[in-house]
Amino acid sequence: MKGADELAAGNAGLLLSLIRLVLTGEAGDGLGEVTEEQAQAALGLARRQSLEAMAAEGLLRVGKWPEELQKQLKNVCYRQLLYSELQAEERRKVYALLEEAGAEYVPLKGDIIASLYPEPYMRRSSDVDILIREEKLGEVGERLKQAGFKLAVVSGHDHHYVSDRLSLELHYQLEGSGLFTDAPSILDRVWDYVIPAPDSLRRDMTGAFCYFYTTAHIVRHFLLTGGCGLRSVIDLWLLRRSTESEAEQRDGFLRQHGLKTFSDEICGLGEDLFGNSGRDPDPGLLEVVFGGTVFRSDEGQELGNIARQDGRLRHVVRIVFPPLAILENTYPVMRGRPWMYPGIVVYRLFKGVWFARRNIDRMSAITGADREEVQKRRAVLQQLDLLKK
Repeated sequence: MKGADELAAGNAGLLLSLIRLVLTGEAGDGLGEVTEEQAQAALGLARRQSLEAMAAEGLLRVGKWPEELQKQLKNVCYRQLLYSELQAEERRKVYALLEEAGAEYVPLKGDIIASLYPEPYMRRSSDVDILIREEKLGEVGERLKQAGFKLAVVSGHDHHYVSDRLSLELHYQLEGSGLFTDAPSILDRVWDYVIPAPDSLRRDMTGAFCYFYTTAHIVRHFLLTGGCGLRSVIDLWLLRRSTESEAEQRDGFLRQHGLKTFSDEICGLGEDLFGNSGRDPDPGLLEVVFGGTVFRSDEGQELGNIARQDGRLRHVVRIVFPPLAILENTYPVMRGRPWMYPGIVVYRLFKGVWFARRNIDRMSAITGADREEVQKRRAVLQQLDLLKK
């Protein structure tokens, strides 16, 4: 298992120490001697977790490196800073376009959370996420096309546009996975929990609702792809610390929709790693965190699904016959047309033949899943209160 290997090799421990240096501002001289080989291994692991700039900044604080490595570390920071500034410039252009279209908009995800990091560029975002009202999708879409964007993907909760310099996910709903029984009902009420910006159509979620949405988003990826990388732990930990003044409403949202335990466990891990809890971090959770990338774990995806479905057979049946809500998110045309379900299932089976290699690999992962590893993953899911989701 990748997560266990990283922990055993010590790469994860060094990366965690470097990130703690950056998050807390502690001196780097307490870290001890770090070799070039260890530094490169930590950078590689940080790259998979989309935290390369934080690791590079931490290594620069540890001490003087040979000229070539010193240059590499600085270049990592400079490149990500440049990327962040270019993305911010393009984001401002999209905001201006939305203002011209008279469309209220809510910045989502990375645009908000990056401001909680020591420097915003340290949290790299691959795309920009913005929520608008559904009735404005058509007009805004046309304006984006006139501005050089192309519509790449349409899902049940967003339209994905791309240009030469920006990947933009234009949401008209928050999520749409169908994984929760009642969370979507409150996510659909996002406009009830926004604060207008002065002299602007920008709307910002309240801290409590932003935290709840971020938790639901991370849980969604955890359940769909088996991943909850280290950046998600940092995101939630920083966001929780910034919303303590709204803790009563925040925790009320979480309890009402069954996400309080997950939030407590992940933020508890963050406090163990980067705070002052004095506790040793949970090894089972750490293994899951380092078993994949930001929002994905190739090995954990099937382990988690088998554990949640109580066996391989039920998991395979769910792959072939997924719940209606999940298919509606993937194929929006199905909304209000449940009679299309059999046809879509047949279409997906033919599509599966076209992507035979990928599906063969997936079935191999399912049939080859180690029973002991499945039980370990089931224990983690139970600890996070996710088995019932």
